[in-house]
Parts: sequence; C-alpha cells; structure tokens
Amino acid sequence: MQLIPKGCQCCIEGKKRQVHLTYSCTRHCGFCPIPAEKFGRDVVEYENCEYPARNFERAIEMACGDPQAQGLALSGGEPTLVSERLILAIRIAKRLRGASFHVHAYTNGAFLFNDLIVALEEAGLDELRVNSLNVNVFSRLRAARFDVICEVPCIPREPYIQALIRLGEQCAALQINGITLNEFEVTRENLDFVRRLGNLAITNHRLPESAVFAERIRAAIGSRVPLFFCTSEIAEQIRIARNR
Repeated sequence: MQLIPKGCQCCIEGKKRQVHLTYSCTRHCGFCPIPAEKFGRDVVEYENCEYPARNFERAIEMACGDPQAQGLALSGGEPTLVSERLILAIRIAKRLRGASFHVHAYTNGAFLFNDLIVALEEAGLDELRVNSLNVNVFSRLRAARFDVICEVPCIPREPYIQALIRLGEQCAALQINGITLNEFEVTRENLDFVRRLGNLAITNHRLPESAVFAERIRAAIGSRVPLFFCTSEIAEQIRIARNR
C-alpha cells in the first residue's frame, strides 16, 4: 500500500484547486508539459482563465471560494520567481479558509534560500514540492516547518534513476517527508525530449518503462521514505475531478 502525501490525497479526491502564479521560469526542462504559447509569460491562471499579475488576488479568491475545495496548489512556471506573490497567495488562502486549508507549492529549488524559507513558514505553507535531485537544495530545507516532498517525473533513464536512488537513501538525514514519482506522460511539448531518451515504447501517451523504473526505485529505497507513484490514470482522475 502506497503512503500518499496529504497534498496528493486532496488532489486525488478532487478537493484541491490549482493556480499557476506565473509561467515564467528559470529553466526550460525537456520534460516540461507547459505549452510553448504559455511558457515564459508572467500571467496568473486559474481554470483556464488568465488574470493580469496585478490582479492575481482575484484568482486566489476564486479558487478558495469554491466550497468543495479543501486545499490550494500554487504552481508555475517557477512560483519563487514571484516570491512576494507566492507569499501573499498563501496568506490570502489561510485568511479566507483557515489554518486547516491545505496549501502546497511547487519549485525547482533555484531560489530556496533562508529568507524565503522563513517567509513560507510564516505565511503558513503546509507542503513544498521540490522538482530537484540536488542534495544541496534539500539540505537548505532540513529544518523547515512544512512538509518537504521530492516530486519529479519518473524518467526511464539509468543515470537519472541512480541519482534518485542516491537521494532516497539520504532522505532521513535530509528530513525529506516523501518522494512522489509521476508516471511520464508524453505530450506535444516534450516529444523531442522523449525521442532523445532513446528507443522507448510510447503507449497511450505514456512511457510504460516509467512504471518499471518506479518499482526499481521502490525496491532500492525500501522503507527509508514513503514513495508514491502517481500513474497517468491517477493524473487523469485528478484532471476529471477538477473539471467536474
């Protein structure tokens, strides 16, 4: 039985709303699914509706105003590029819905320094999803007062998997609360990246080897840290629940 992070469980149940705080980013990773026409633009988006950055509070209020919502996901792009917006979004969500309203944010970790970590704590962030395998990034978060989850795509490539296993072996020392592996979904935006990985089969817009490698990681890490494999079926269930 998989141990599912609270933020993921809330998403699976269709009770979490997602706001993209910006589509600007410090990187352009080959696996990124953000459409080319959106990538790099500093706009806020909620339920396919764009809001000017100066009116981003409206998007947060709309997401938190949904009575079915029990949490908020703040993503990008890279949300820490607009750190003041990120902090204020967390504060607005907590003010509108209370301390139990679960808020998590995503980051690649490039700007995770002490001042920002403290500000996220004080704002009331519940969970930070870090898309990185860099031990130094997680070292900065060791004493954070919110849950730290390593969330990365499960790329079926040997050096990448070995780096994931090495990070998993250090999770206790780094106080990482869990690892979420996302089954690799093939999109128009990342198809060239997939082709560069080599001769991989693509079935129903996904890489079946992704699941095979996830089981290898689970076996290697053992019980060192909770590991959740988010399959493409679960991801689709989340999308359907949000649309509903």
